[in-house]
Amino acid sequence: MTKQQKVLLGVLGVLVFFMFYKYLYGPLGLKLKKVKNELATKQSKLTLARARTGRLEQLKTDYELLRVKVAEAEKKLPREKEIPRLLRDITSAGRKFKIDISDFRPRAEKQQEYYISHPFLITLETNYHNLARFLAEIGQYERIFHIKNLSVTPILEDEEKLKGISTDFQLYTYTFKEKEEDEKVKSK
Repeated sequence: MTKQQKVLLGVLGVLVFFMFYKYLYGPLGLKLKKVKNELATKQSKLTLARARTGRLEQLKTDYELLRVKVAEAEKKLPREKEIPRLLRDITSAGRKFKIDISDFRPRAEKQQEYYISHPFLITLETNYHNLARFLAEIGQYERIFHIKNLSVTPILEDEEKLKGISTDFQLYTYTFKEKEEDEKVKSK
């Protein structure tokens, strides 16, 4: 091979190498770099999604615990008055302890910041022990009750012999105040 052929072969080799690099290896390198960047982005998104999935399980557990707590709280502070149920519970406790409930009157509701108080005026006749048992019984209910202005008057049979007692008091129960109710009251 002559010197000129060797130079031509060298130039042709460099030209083939240049063409290979420019049209095949260079674009593949750029494409490889782009794919690596996409892979890194997708891996970071996957890591974030896995972390959120783990947090989701914790949030679901927390949510269920809060639902149980809300259900327990709603037993003590319900969203509705439930007057028929309240009346049944009070009269049932009255029968249990041989109490004659002669008056059970609702009074005006009182709006508070987070709740509404529902007072009832109750008049009954019984003896001291049954009155104490009755009050203890309603104090054990899940719903919140509050007694105010308890007035006890003796009932005499023959001006000296005690027949029983007449009792008047206000029984308060409470309901949770919804935000909608608060806004309705303010708009009126």
